Parts: sequence; C-alpha cells; structure tokens
Amino acid sequence: MKKLTLLLFSVFALTAMAQVTTIPAIIQKGYTGEVTIIFNPSEGNKGMVGATQCYAHTGIITSASTADNDWKNVVEEWRMNTTKTKMTKDGSNWKLVIPNIYTFYGVPSSTDIKKLAFVFHDGPNGSKEGKTAEGSDIFVELAEQGLAVSISPLPEITPINEKFTITCNATVSASLSLKLNGVVVRTATGTSLTFPGSFSKPNNYTFEFSATKDGKTVSTSTFTCVPNNPTKANRPAGIVNGIYYDKNNNRKVTLCTYAGSKTAPAKNVFVVGDFNNWQISNDYQLKQANDSAYFWIELNNLTPNKEYAMQYVVVRADGKVVRISDLYSEKLLHGDDKWIPGFTNNYPEKADGYVTVIHPGKPAFNWSSATLNFKRPNKNNLVIYEVWVYDHTPQRNIKGMIDRLDYIKDLGVNAVELMPITEFDGNENWGYSPNHYFALDKAYGSSDELKTFIDECHKRGIAVILDMVFNHATGLNPMNKLYPYGADLSNNPWFNVTAPHSDNVYEDWNHDFKPTKTMFTRALSYWLTEYKVDGFRMDLSHGLCGTTANSSVKHIKEYYEKGVKAVSADAYMILEHWGGNMGSERPQLVSAGMMCWENTCNSYFQTAMGWLQDGDGFDLANKDNYVTYCESHDEERAFFKAKQWGNGTLQTSEEARAARVPLNMAFLTLLNGPKMFYHFA
Repeated sequence: MKKLTLLLFSVFALTAMAQVTTIPAIIQKGYTGEVTIIFNPSEGNKGMVGATQCYAHTGIITSASTADNDWKNVVEEWRMNTTKTKMTKDGSNWKLVIPNIYTFYGVPSSTDIKKLAFVFHDGPNGSKEGKTAEGSDIFVELAEQGLAVSISPLPEITPINEKFTITCNATVSASLSLKLNGVVVRTATGTSLTFPGSFSKPNNYTFEFSATKDGKTVSTSTFTCVPNNPTKANRPAGIVNGIYYDKNNNRKVTLCTYAGSKTAPAKNVFVVGDFNNWQISNDYQLKQANDSAYFWIELNNLTPNKEYAMQYVVVRADGKVVRISDLYSEKLLHGDDKWIPGFTNNYPEKADGYVTVIHPGKPAFNWSSATLNFKRPNKNNLVIYEVWVYDHTPQRNIKGMIDRLDYIKDLGVNAVELMPITEFDGNENWGYSPNHYFALDKAYGSSDELKTFIDECHKRGIAVILDMVFNHATGLNPMNKLYPYGADLSNNPWFNVTAPHSDNVYEDWNHDFKPTKTMFTRALSYWLTEYKVDGFRMDLSHGLCGTTANSSVKHIKEYYEKGVKAVSADAYMILEHWGGNMGSERPQLVSAGMMCWENTCNSYFQTAMGWLQDGDGFDLANKDNYVTYCESHDEERAFFKAKQWGNGTLQTSEEARAARVPLNMAFLTLLNGPKMFYHFA
C-alpha cells in the first residue's frame, strides 16, 4: 500500500472553503421547502471579490438538458437587475433565499431537476462575475429521495500544503465513513462529518464518503490533483506544435501545445478527455520541452477509428487555471453545436469553451483521379464564383452545394471561392470572425463532405479557392483565451495589444512571433495537402504585420513561398490588399506570383444605373494578375442600386433593369485577367 502523508489541522467552517453551500446541505428531488444559496466570493475564480452588490444568474439542468451548458428556465437574462435574483450580504458571503425551487424556476414539481446552475455578477452596469476556479458555471446537484449523501468538492487542482476542509452530509442519521485513496481517515454516527487537512506530497487524491442505514449504503466522492513539477524532456523528432498521429501505430497520438506568456512558461499543463474521464491527473500531465514553453504528451492504447474529445488544462505561471482547445484542431465541439440542424450534440459536461476532437486511425478519403490529376486553370483566365455556403442553398451546408454544382458549372465559371469556412464564432456567420484555422466549421458539414465537394468540383473542371482570415482571431482562439484581451494581452506573445495597421477587428496576430508564423504556414500547407484545394484568397492581407506597420509584404511572401509554393507551385494566392503602402506593395506581391483584388464596382454600378458619363475606371480591370469584379460580398447588389438610383426607366422598370444590369457580366468576362462575381449576381 502506498503511504499517504496528510497534515491535519483544526476544523474550520465550510463557508470558509466552499464556493457555494446550501441550507439544507442536501437538496433532494421533490423537495418543496425553502432553500438558501450561500455564495463565498473569495473562492473559485474570486471574480466577485470587492463587489458591492450581487445577483444570481441562474437556471436549472434537467433531464431534457443536453449538457451542463444547456440551462433551462433561466430566471433572468444576463446582468438584468431584478429583485428576484438580488442577493443580500451575510457577513463576507452573499445569500439568496428561494422559497420553493419549482415555483422559483417556473416548472412543475414533477420536473426532473438534476442541478441548479449559477453564475454570480455585480449587476447590469458591472464587470465582475463569480465562477469556478476554472472559469466554469457553478452547479448544485440535487440528490435522489431517501438516504442521500453529499461531499464538499475539492478544486480539481490543489496546491501543495494548501489547507482545506472536507464536509460530508447525509439526509438521515447513519453510520458515516470517509476514505482517502481507499484508507479510512474518519468515521462518525449522525448526519454530518468534517475533515480538515492539507496535502504535503504531489499525488492524485480521492475522498470517498459513505453512509450506511438499515443495511443500505450510499456513497459519493471528490477528486483533486496535487501536481508534480512537470518533467523536462525534449520533444520527439518532428513534433512542433499540434496533433500528431503515429503512421505506424494507429493507437497512438502525440499532443503538443505552446503554453507560455512573454515572460514565463506555464506551471503545469494537463490533458483531459474521453480517455481519462475528463479528470485532471498527474498521469496525464504534459512534459515540458527543455528549451521552451512547449508542453507535450504521448497518448497510447487508444481505439483506432474512434473520436475522442479533449482539452488542455493549463496552470499559468500566476496560478490561474484555463481550459483550452488545441490550436491545430481539425475538428471541434462547442456548446453552440446544439443549434446545428441534424447534428448530434455530444458536448462534454466538464468542458469549457471549444473542445478538440482527435481521431486516431481515421480512414483516408478516396480521392478520384479527377482530383489527383487536376490541371488548374491559368490564373489570368479565372472566372471565380464567390459563395457564402450558408446563403447559397436551402440546406445551408456543403452537401447542398454539391447538389448545385451542375448549376454552377453551367454558369461558365472555372473556380469557386468559398467565403471563410474554418471554425468561426457561432453558426450563422460570414466567417470573418475565425477562432481556429485547421477545422471546417461543423455548421457547414463534415470533412468528408467538404472533400467530396472539392472532388466533384474537380470532376467538372472547377478549381476551389478558400477565403482565409489570417489578420485576426476572436477571443475564443485558444492562445487568446490563455492570455485574453485586457490586462493579460500585454503578456501574450501571439497577439499585438494594439494593431499596427488600419482596419483591424478582433485580436490582431503578431506575425513576427515564430509560432504564429509556423501556424499559418502549416495551415496553408494543410489545406493544400489534406483537402486538395487549389488556392487561397487572403482577407485583409495588409494587416499581416508583426509589431510594426508596413511589414506585411515580408510575411505574405514568406507564407506564399513556404506554405503555398513549397507544396504546390501553381496554387493561387489572391490578396485583398488595400491599406498600407498599397501603391508600392501590390506590384511587389504581383511580381512574386500572387494576385490582388481590384475593386472596379463603382464603374459597373454606374453602367448598371445608366449613368454612362460616370462609368469610367474600366482601365483598372483590363489587366492580368488583378481580380476584378462587378460585385463582391462587401458591395451592394447592382440591381438594387439600379432600382434606387437608376437613370430614367431603370429606376421604375424591372424589365429595363433585367435587360441592362446583366450586361455588366459580359463586359467583365471579356476583359483580360482574372475576374470574379458574387453568387446570384
């Protein structure tokens, strides 16, 4: 038996250690009496310390909930100021009295309430919020009727020598027993038992509390990890950052993530997932590379061709605990998945934010000879059809796009450009709010469906171009979530605190940071090799700067050389390059083999509206290497402009507009150089 070393201290009150306690200590299903919720702002994430008022944002988890993020019967909207959820000060704690949980949440007493869910905040104009130490929602579980027990949960990670008190309760007087890693450490007779202590050695610790009455025993447990210092070891050969599947062993996956600020690496990094019951454990602590803030681990004995959900749990140098996905995830889960029609929501209860899916032994896609031998159209003879997948078919997905490919081919185009399809915030989005760069957003379908779409395009002689957004990411990106916008961002090596260029949105990537450069270079290579796409359109390309302005040309050229041409010499690279020193930068990029957007919309709009004297500027369109267009996703529709401001009958006659506006496409397609039109133009 392994010897357990435990230092004991005098008993202190539960409210000094528990984030949320209740009166009664155990709430049983069907209980219709008064319930008092007591919130200790000094525990958990300590986000409500110093607040002068407190409200409970609260709902319930029922048998109808799909996961812990699927709250039902929410009492108030976020930061609504209502008397019903306003708490009163009780010493250093906050208290909310609920006369009856069923009437409070507005459900019948027959409802199977599994948990009460809480996030605490300081009111409609405040900024503070109280959550768990990991930043998750707070839950109070309801017990089954009859003999039931509860145990005050320890945090998932407990620092060495930190004091705690285990408080155990039973609904009726019974024989009580508390075990630590299988060894009895306290017994009692009655309805409660307490046990104070601290851990003096790193280990995984489980407290199990049981109550026995009339020959019946019920039990519950709480688990915590006291971390070891991470083992220092060089990364295996070829492991840089991300997810690596072993080519010779389809039961093995190597994971590697960067977890450091500008000044210090993380204290610890763990991986949790379906393979370890989402439990933080020293057995799944990542090793730290000797020379950097990279952390890595090898997972073995996985089941081939099975998907596993997982996250990293990072203990930052300042002690803050953050759960993040893998930056290189090829598939992700999120709480918003439940809104995707037909998608089976299997979001893990213990997760927080985006969840990575790994898939060892995934069968390879069977590409047709049309793709394997595809000859890309000459870049200066491209007729590009720009498409927003969500808006193009009634199905609003890639599968619907496949069904319309014959229609697209009949238009005479030879390239389809998909507006951003990598994982973005929410499910209905143009895609210019990206958070991951290697994963297809599930709102559009599966990876095999996208590959089928690309294969079917190639069978019809149509190239596929992806719109990519490398300028910025939202706060849901794992590297931003680790050191988020605000005070932490100044210590985040991945992002600029202030964008050094114009037109920035969201969080601005620092392209001088080597891991940033590596990620985007690999993203380009990945889509060319894994999905056989034919090129890219780069959004807001003048923003691909480091910490100083006007450095985008250097970075773009490097991405093109190392991420595109090194993989496929004739793959397209189209740039939306407006800002910066546009007049001098764009010719440099074109000379390097890339193309640039050339917005000639105004001239086409004038001809569509019948104002011929204003329809100049077509000299911009009649040249190679510049993609010109009558409309794009950023522009108003020409038919609308003709109806609003057309000359003479063009404003009043649909027949006149229909006879004139489409002539713009004839003008466009007969000019030199690549050209594009927005879907349904």
